[in-house]
Amino acid sequence: RPGLAVLDLAGPGGDGIEVMQYVLATAGVPVILLSARGQEEIIARALDTGAADYLVRPFSSAELSVRIAVALMRGPGGNPEEATRPYVRGHLAIDYAGRTVTVAGAAVRLTSTEYRMLAELSLNSGRAMTHGQLLRRVWSLGRESRDSGPVRTVIKRLRRKLGDDASEPAHIFTVPGVGYRMERPDDGARP
Repeated sequence: RPGLAVLDLAGPGGDGIEVMQYVLATAGVPVILLSARGQEEIIARALDTGAADYLVRPFSSAELSVRIAVALMRGPGGNPEEATRPYVRGHLAIDYAGRTVTVAGAAVRLTSTEYRMLAELSLNSGRAMTHGQLLRRVWSLGRESRDSGPVRTVIKRLRRKLGDDASEPAHIFTVPGVGYRMERPDDGARP
């Protein structure tokens, strides 16, 4: 039984998104789609219909390996809450199984949206997440929404609650013109 499927969007015999939906329904494993097409509407459709991730050629084998590791950590359906190992970097700890966040041992109270945002960023640590990706994954909004305001607002609240300073961040870093990222955990085990 496979733990993950990697499919080419333009594979022989049909639409890769239809094949992905079949794999999701029958095997219940994360699916990463590969394509030479990087059109925003195709990417949004793939992610909206259940893809764990989407890679546009050309990409390196290292990038594919990291994205596979992230999809496997998230578990079936790409649910961050299904990850088992905590994220620890400096004084920040995120326990996905217990859905708790601590800074220097003190519990941090987060709203559901704040927690989902932090989980997305930490599970994708080392990668820049675009405003669009965060809108789709945290709020389940498709390509029709281009308003990055909700993302910026939640990031601002998260930084305040985590004691992070946007001018000299320790946890959530701004990637100008793109979005946000978090550093990889201290143990190096999570990509």
